[in-house]
Order: sequence, then structure tokens, then C-alpha cells
Amino acid sequence: MRDSYQAELTRAANLRGGALWYPYIGSGIGHGALVELADGSVKYDFISGIGVHYYGHSHHDMLDAGINAALADTIQQGHLQQNTDSVDSMESIVNLARKNGAAIDTCFLSTSGAMANENALNFLFQKHQTADRTLCFHKCFSGCILALAQMTDKAAFRAGLPNSMAVDYVPFCDESRPEESTREAVVALKAHLMRFPRKYAAMCLELVQGEDGYYPGSTPFFEALIDVLKANNVAVWIDEIQTFGRLSEAFVFQYFGLDKHVDMVTIGKMSQVCATLFGEGFKAKPGLLSQTFTSSGHAIRAAQKLVDRLYDGDLTSADGKNMQLHKVWAERCTKIDGLRGSYGIGAMFAMTVLDGTMPQAKDFCSRLFGNGVIGFVAGANPTRVRFLPRDEAEPFIGPLISSASADIALAAQAELESQGAKVLVRLGRSERSSALVSPGIIDVTSVENRSDEEVFAPLHQVIRVDTYEDALVEANATEYGLSAGLVSDSTELYQQFLETSSAGIINWNRQITGAVSSAPFGGSGKSGNFRPGASLAADYCAYPVASIECPNLVLPATLSPGINF
Repeated sequence: MRDSYQAELTRAANLRGGALWYPYIGSGIGHGALVELADGSVKYDFISGIGVHYYGHSHHDMLDAGINAALADTIQQGHLQQNTDSVDSMESIVNLARKNGAAIDTCFLSTSGAMANENALNFLFQKHQTADRTLCFHKCFSGCILALAQMTDKAAFRAGLPNSMAVDYVPFCDESRPEESTREAVVALKAHLMRFPRKYAAMCLELVQGEDGYYPGSTPFFEALIDVLKANNVAVWIDEIQTFGRLSEAFVFQYFGLDKHVDMVTIGKMSQVCATLFGEGFKAKPGLLSQTFTSSGHAIRAAQKLVDRLYDGDLTSADGKNMQLHKVWAERCTKIDGLRGSYGIGAMFAMTVLDGTMPQAKDFCSRLFGNGVIGFVAGANPTRVRFLPRDEAEPFIGPLISSASADIALAAQAELESQGAKVLVRLGRSERSSALVSPGIIDVTSVENRSDEEVFAPLHQVIRVDTYEDALVEANATEYGLSAGLVSDSTELYQQFLETSSAGIINWNRQITGAVSSAPFGGSGKSGNFRPGASLAADYCAYPVASIECPNLVLPATLSPGINF
């Protein structure tokens, strides 16, 4: 497997004209933060395609979007021929951008963040036809295509390329000296405007510098610059290709309260379909843009799912998942020797490893990858290691195997209730899927001649008894007996239970679900065949029972998902 995987890596490098940054070729299989590579290894994906895979891998909303898109008449949509889902997505994005009063009413879809930024340049220069320059922050990143490579403040990214556009740079906010750095930035900006009056179409503002290592600015800093820009008729362009959806507001310009100042906004990456947003005064004349295709139907439908979540506010609020993620990250990062941080904001994390040199950061990322975790580098002097984790919690309940199975479970609950059982928590069907049911608890103490058939659904049956002896009789009154457990601090009682229970898994002060393939399994009833079920277990097991034991009943350090008390 190793040799064939290495051959595949070599083949990929030859075909694309250069080696891959990581030895990563996926199998196409993943779940949540976990992704499988073609060599069979599994990694924790904490960079998510540098922010693209916001929902992780194989999320049900993304799969649902893909299935519905596959049933549509075309794969791609464009500005000549587009379907209603394109129109719906554009309207949802515009409404989300306008919610705090931004003067945005237009959304132009495109295939990539770079293309969204390129389109922004077209709109901006056509609006300011005497201008031929732009302004950016030091250490900014805008993209790698011809015009954007001129804006990106990395000489290596434009080596050998012709100078297609004049760009001047303004220093970014320094949080360690905010007032002084604000004055320095304003002085630099005014100097550029004085040297080239009426020559700047726009200033591109990255409100959080991502490629440099996740440095956030501040509202006073941005407002001081914007006042100068507006006084000189220079448009304010907010680049949110990486930051969209990752703070306590859907847009970072909303987080910093800059809504009334915004002229143009670009979004991408986690939005799946990328877009350029602007108001009435920047609409293009015929012929400026075409976009034969804007994106796939899958990406457009996925974008709608994402925007719907951003409307809900569970991700983007003051105490939403984005900000909670950063709080947890910051607490844990400070406990690791050799790391400095945490840096960043919201669902954007970074840390400095050792002295912060590029070789140290690359070596750390390589070692992380080898141990099953994917991050990435950012910035220089210092170089940081950054993470863009998925923001969606792991599902803690999945559907039954079919809608018919859910029908059977609901019917079983109704039948028990008709026989005198008391529903404590009702099992119910979800509106999201006919096969998805919520867990139920039902007291069947008063039901006579109870059936020995298990309901294969989250329907927990409770039987109340007076004594331990009565409980043991009830527990053993089955032809099956897969697992059983005792919750007690008494060692003597557990030993008695272990010797008299007829189950195949007997646990003490631990859950009774789950089994380990290296341990005996089965039991002596119909759940097993009176022999160890694990591979080779017959060599060391005289009786087919496995146990997990804990002498004291304590809550686990981390409760299972869905349990909140």
C-alpha cells in the first residue's frame, strides 16, 4: 500500500507540475473532522481546505445539497442560464449583508474567491475611470492570478509576472500599540493620496489578516482610514474571502460595525459559491463581465444551506459556536510547552511554535500530519501554525435504517402505551427525515406479559422493582441477554451480579453499549452461541463474558453529545 500510494503522489506531482504541499490524496471518504487518505490512513482535518470545508466531511446538509443538485438538468449554472436556486442564493446573501443597514443590493456570483476579487476590480475601476491604482495593507493576500498577484504583498507570488496594476501599501493595525499604529497608517495613507491624487479606485481592507497569521484590526483603526478614503472619493472594498461566517456576525464588517461605510464586499471559501456584493452606484455597464458559468448546482445549493445556518445565529452570535471554539482553543493552547498563542479571532486559530521560524513551523506541521492532524503555516517573522476547524458539532443521533423502521418503533410505543405503559419521554419523528426519531423513555412496569422482543430504536423501557433480587430476576427474564450493567458502590453486590447475570457483557458503573473486538462477546442466550465471539478469543476465554469495571460511580469529564445538565 505504501509503495502504491507513493507512486500516486509522484503521478499527481508530475501531472500538476510540482510536488504537493502535504502527501495528501484523499479516498473521497470522510466524516466530520475525520478524512481518509488513499493509503487508508485517517487524519483530523483542522485546516478544512484552508477554510473551504466549513461543515467538515460528509455533512448531511452538504450531501442533501449534492443529491438534489444531481437531479437537476445541468451540472453548471451561469449568467446566461441559471436556475431558481441561484436567484434564491443571491437574495439570501444580499439580505444577510444588509441586515444592519449596509447599502448593498447586488450579488454577482463566481466560481472562486480570486474570481470574486477580480470582478470587484472590474466594477471599481469602471466606476473610477480616471484611476489606475489600488491601496492594500502590508502583508495582505488577495490571490495569485495576474492582477491579484500585484496586490498580494509577497514578492515570490509575482516573480516573473508583468506589472499589470499599480499598488501601494498601508501598515496594518498593531494591537500592542493601537493609537500609534493608527496614526502611522493614516499618515501613510495621506502620503499616497497626496502623491497620486484621484488615481486610486479603492482600498482593499482585510479586516483580519489571515495569510499573515490571523491579526485582527479594530473599529477605531478602520474608521480612521475610512474617513480619509471617503474624503478622497476612494471606494471601501472589504475582502472577506477567508473571514466570512467565522466570527460573531456573518460578515466581519458587521462585527466591526462598518456597515454604513462599505462600498464593495467579496466572499468565498466556506460560502462554497463565491460572490462580489455592492450597491447601486457600482453596477457594471454591458460587456464588462460574462461568467459563462458561476458555479455548480451543488455549490449553489450548499451555499444556501450555509446562509440559512448563518441566519439562525447559533454559529454567529456573541456566545455562538465560532466564539466558543476560540475560547476553548485559547484555554488549551496556553497549557502546551513550546507554543505561544493563542492568536486569531472566532473560528480562526493560530499559534507560534518555538522561535517562530518558517523551518520550525513547517517541521511542526509535517510532524502533526504524520500524527494524524492537518494544519498549515501562515505569515513570516514570526511564522505561525494556523487552523480553520469545522464549526459544526458532531451529530449525536442518526436516523434509523429506513422510514419503515421508524414506523415500527412508533407503533411499538403506541402498543405499549395501549397496554398500560406510561410514556416518560415520547419517541417522536423528526421533520427533517422520516427515518429520524428522537429518543423515548417508557415505563412498562404495569404491562402484563411483556414481549421479549427488542425494539430496534432509541426507545428505552423502564421496569420499577422493590429489591435487587427482583431486579436480577427481571434482567435475566430474557432469551437474549446481550449486555447488562450494575450501578452501585458495593463490590460485594457487583461480584454477586457478575456471577448470576446471564448477559454476555456485564459492566460495573459504566455504560452497557458498545463492544471491543479484542474481548469476548455474545453471552449464553440467543444473543450469542455460548462461545467467545472475538477473533482468537477462544484461546484465552473459558466463559464468553466481558466486563468494564469501575468501583465508584462518577460523571465522565466530558458528557456525551446531547446531554446537557
